[in-house]
Amino acid sequence: MRTKELEVQYHMARYEREKKNAEAEATKSRHLQAQVQAFTKTETELRNQLNVYVDKFKQVRTHIGPCKPPCLPRVQVEDTLNNSNDLFLSFRKEMEDMSKKGKRLEKENEALKRQKEATAANIIRMAEERQEWKKKMDAADKKTEKLLSIIQQMQQQGRKIPPGLTNSADSKRANDRAISDGDDDEDDEEGHMEGDESEYSEADDEELSEFDDDDDTEEEPQPVQQNTPVPYGPERPPQPSQQPTSNGH
Repeated sequence: MRTKELEVQYHMARYEREKKNAEAEATKSRHLQAQVQAFTKTETELRNQLNVYVDKFKQVRTHIGPCKPPCLPRVQVEDTLNNSNDLFLSFRKEMEDMSKKGKRLEKENEALKRQKEATAANIIRMAEERQEWKKKMDAADKKTEKLLSIIQQMQQQGRKIPPGLTNSADSKRANDRAISDGDDDEDDEEGHMEGDESEYSEADDEELSEFDDDDDTEEEPQPVQQNTPVPYGPERPPQPSQQPTSNGH
């Protein structure tokens, strides 16, 4: 985007510079055209005056006859006419050059106008591209924010204890409580039997010993069933079962 902005600024500066040059050239062309018109008008007037002078000179030469010492010789008059013709030709050449230069400046002006239009079209196209890129960036930012929120929710769900682990912990507490209750009951039974030993006779000792043996068997703690640990995070997909092939491999 930074490169696009710099390119737009460069084209705008170039456009302003070319616009100023075109205006200067147009002003210069108008000035030269005014000079050409003035020169053309002056040439016409001088040519008319020259024709008048030539006619008058011919009339004077016809009526007066040969020239006397005070008048101008014929050679000098012819030189003057030739010089005037040379001046006329030089003016005419300058006028042609000026007209060619004016046409060239007009062509350059047209080229600058076309370049100006192309630059304006490029600027509009770049502005539209900038708007499109801005919309894409906004959509990407919204998508990124949505993904970040989903990731945070998944992380928060991963930090909580899964329901399987809570059930295993409750069952373990219940087993421990049952074992402790069983131990208390056995202690009460042993105390009661020790108090009754004085009342029973020696003949009943064998029965009490057998009863104690039965109690000993009951006092053995049962192994606690260990629950399988439940992994954290989302559930994994089930693994595909391997089906036997026809070849037995």
